[in-house]
Amino acid sequence: MKIMFLTNMDVATFGVAEVMQHLALELRALGNDVLIYSNDPSAQASRTPRGIRCVQGPLPKPGFWSSARDLAFLRDVCVRERVDLIHTHGAYRPGFAARKLGIPYVITSHGDLAAEGSQRLKRWSVGWRLGRILRHAAAFTYFHAGMLATAETYARVAHKSTRIANGLDLEWWSEPSTPMPTPYLLAMGRFVKTKGFETLLHAQKILRERNVTMPLVLAGAGPEREAWMRLTAELGLRTSTTLEDLGDVCFPGVVVGDLKRQLFHSAQAVLFPSRLDSPEAFPMVLLEAFAAGKALVWSEIPSTTWLVPEREGIAVPPADPLAWAGAIERLLGDEPKRLEIGRRNARRAGLYEWKHIAQQYRDVYLHALKGASPCIRTVA
Repeated sequence: MKIMFLTNMDVATFGVAEVMQHLALELRALGNDVLIYSNDPSAQASRTPRGIRCVQGPLPKPGFWSSARDLAFLRDVCVRERVDLIHTHGAYRPGFAARKLGIPYVITSHGDLAAEGSQRLKRWSVGWRLGRILRHAAAFTYFHAGMLATAETYARVAHKSTRIANGLDLEWWSEPSTPMPTPYLLAMGRFVKTKGFETLLHAQKILRERNVTMPLVLAGAGPEREAWMRLTAELGLRTSTTLEDLGDVCFPGVVVGDLKRQLFHSAQAVLFPSRLDSPEAFPMVLLEAFAAGKALVWSEIPSTTWLVPEREGIAVPPADPLAWAGAIERLLGDEPKRLEIGRRNARRAGLYEWKHIAQQYRDVYLHALKGASPCIRTVA
């Protein structure tokens, strides 16, 4: 079976890219071939960092006046590669293209069906178009019940839907790491406003005033990096960009590979402060904290409410620095509780091993191909 992952997202780094790469590797182990297609410049490399073939090309924006010419390049790739099935990572723009191609397609939304974070979904034309995309899909997979409920407001999809989580490479996470010399708190992700890292900076200021001196490591990159570094200085906190000297707040940039595993393994706790308007679907940072056996402090937003049991850490209202400072202080002050939460999370990580997740997707693919409507033509 030849599968195309179709997306308008980065295919090299950050959460969705890692999901596609790991899933592709496990599907390959099951005897399937996977190609990733994206309009994002990261696909120009022709292979992802984990060696999955990728193609960079145009992806039409959904609209009433789109034409066959807009899909010509993508259609040629599908014919040349003999694609049997398309798996869209993203419901709206990739789904719009997939519906036009005449190939059975499966939809997984990675946040564009998170109504709390999307102004676009409030537009009538978008809702009408999304309904058509969902109705014509051969299958729909979702991460939590809130996503299914949102999809059902646009089209009846429950009968062809399957709940599938994101996964973990547990073998990789179990490899030993050299401990970091200085204890710290860790938050990681793309530096955009909805991630809520500004809340952590204000909370860090409060903690310093309470003589809690644990450094905070904010790993990642994005448009808000410079603004958050300026805010750190304005709050009177010492800023660092190197892990050799953490300061009060360290901005080491994007971390991958062994360094990423080392950062998670050595953290005292992992923080997830995303705002209520964040289009989070299944935050990978939560799973990575599980795999590293770390206690969590997380924002009470829909995706975490569905995914993380209360006893696996501390839930905090988003965008409330005082509440965040209090939660962090309590967790740091109770080492037995922090370690016990970490042990429970490590056991929980076993539920998300990628080989199990890939088998679930493969079952969905086979069912989708078997039940494809006669009007849907697989490219020969």
